Amino acid sequence: MRLFSEATIEQARQKIGSTSWAAEGWQAVQHRVAEWHRRPGQIPEEAGGWIHNYICPEHWLPLRYNGNLSDYHACPAGHVCAGKKYDAAWRVWRHRQIADLAREAALAYVVLGVESGRETAVSILAQYAGFYSRLDGQSDAETWMLTGHAFNQALTEALWAIPLIHTYDLVADTLDSTLQAQLTQDLWQPLANVMTRAQDKLIAQNRIESNYMAWLNVTIGCLGFALNDPALIERAVQPPAGFTAHLDKAIFADGLEYEGSPYYHNFVLLAYLILAEAAKVNNVNLYTVTGSQGQTLTGMGCAFAQLAWPDGSIPDLSDGSYWQDSIYDSEICQAFEILNAAQPRNKFAWILRAAYRRQNATQDNWAALLYGPGETTTTGSVATGHTILKKSGIAVLRTDKMLAALVPFGPYRGSHHQYDRLSLTVWPFSRDAGSPLYGLPARKAWYPHSYAHNTLVVDGQSHANCGGELLDWDGHCLTTSAPEAYPGVTFKRTTEMKENTILDKVAVQSNETHTFDWVFHLDGDIKSPLDSQPLSGPLANGGAGSYIKLHSQSHVNESVSFDINYRSNFYRLTLTGEQPFTLLLGKSPGTSRYPQQRRHVLIGRTVGTQQRYQTTIVQL
Repeated sequence: MRLFSEATIEQARQKIGSTSWAAEGWQAVQHRVAEWHRRPGQIPEEAGGWIHNYICPEHWLPLRYNGNLSDYHACPAGHVCAGKKYDAAWRVWRHRQIADLAREAALAYVVLGVESGRETAVSILAQYAGFYSRLDGQSDAETWMLTGHAFNQALTEALWAIPLIHTYDLVADTLDSTLQAQLTQDLWQPLANVMTRAQDKLIAQNRIESNYMAWLNVTIGCLGFALNDPALIERAVQPPAGFTAHLDKAIFADGLEYEGSPYYHNFVLLAYLILAEAAKVNNVNLYTVTGSQGQTLTGMGCAFAQLAWPDGSIPDLSDGSYWQDSIYDSEICQAFEILNAAQPRNKFAWILRAAYRRQNATQDNWAALLYGPGETTTTGSVATGHTILKKSGIAVLRTDKMLAALVPFGPYRGSHHQYDRLSLTVWPFSRDAGSPLYGLPARKAWYPHSYAHNTLVVDGQSHANCGGELLDWDGHCLTTSAPEAYPGVTFKRTTEMKENTILDKVAVQSNETHTFDWVFHLDGDIKSPLDSQPLSGPLANGGAGSYIKLHSQSHVNESVSFDINYRSNFYRLTLTGEQPFTLLLGKSPGTSRYPQQRRHVLIGRTVGTQQRYQTTIVQL
């Protein structure tokens, strides 16, 4: 084996007898492998499409994957979707499921001595080698895609390939020379060509920092180590686009991936931890590699943990896999099982425990069974105090109560950017809107826009593609501005956390008359003593505002308060205006995790040249 050490395999065996979770995890693996061996599933001999199409356009919910039904795609709300794009998206899930099963089968053979596991693993590899050349994933790919061969996207192909390369490495010593040659000629060499061609395209486009690069590199690198190909190894690790160059280019000095998306940060981290473990077996230590600004793999893990809310969940910032039953938590578990074994930290164990709890899952994934040091028994929150990642432009303010706040003020982040500069996310009852699967029209029409976030909207328009600025931070009070958000408009926000209270101030000023909308979304139940007038219809006739449905309005001379009940935790929100304003009340689409659960939205509207809003949120 060139990707897994004998010591790692032996430790996995020993944990079966010493830890209950490992024994139970391997039993689950054996069961899945035995079920496949007893009734082998059919491997689709067609390319996979775009996984982001696997969403119901009516209910905005991910479709329920069933590996036995290639043309029946049911929404949890009861709607059934049909058509080629759904079938092609289903094939992505199916191919990835089979690749994961192949790795589990190979592990069952190597760790447990299950011969049927070896037979299953070899059969899957041989079948893919038999028809890989006939796949044509690029034929129906969209023009913007970095195309693959077995899938529309090279990125998807890399995600599918890694467990298959692991599978090969685990059983390679048992293969005869004929099958070895077939796999090399018909699968691994063509796959390497797809990956290196995609890598070269990103280099030519000056997109070395792309999160795609991490998964291209890990695939190229694992192929290089498994096949003992020095040229592929050098491509994966060295400049111009290998691990060392990508770490330096894509990761900020504070440890966060440049897009400011926790999802894509962990996505990149997982790829490089897989590469680091393979490299370690071959006497190359990527854990000690340090970028020009101090970036390291351990630092990436720490930056991710620093973003956590007090319950261990992670804010849904920018784009990402922020939908029901997504693979996000599973990827967190894989990444932090590897990282916590290699570089143990209490915060890593805590992140792990929270991710398993959210999934209601056991430690039966491949990374836990191979690398997991023990049961994730860390208790209590390690997300205490405040976090400010100045380069990334993210501040998280926490108390020891059920109350925390986040303000993003960082730079424009490219294609996964959302129009949420200087927004105020309040945990636990006013979280970020998130991002659904990208094939949903509302993913572009609603979720990224300023009206979907707790920020200031001017004249009904989202702010410009811009970043914000940090004006002051004294350890507990944050002052930020967004001078380029709206031309001719000065926009500042000051946010302070004290014990059980958030004090937030928004100041806006212009030489011309504008409509200034202070926006705040929340979940739970709300009550207000303010008399209001009925109102019916959308906030706007087009654009993101059309997704907000108003039901009442009030005139506010000075301030208005709302009592909030969120899961039996009680809060009071008081909004005060320096000048009188109109309060609009309505409902907005639910977060991308629960899109059918419409949210309350409060809009403080001022028409004029200036306004100062102060919001006080107190946990009662």
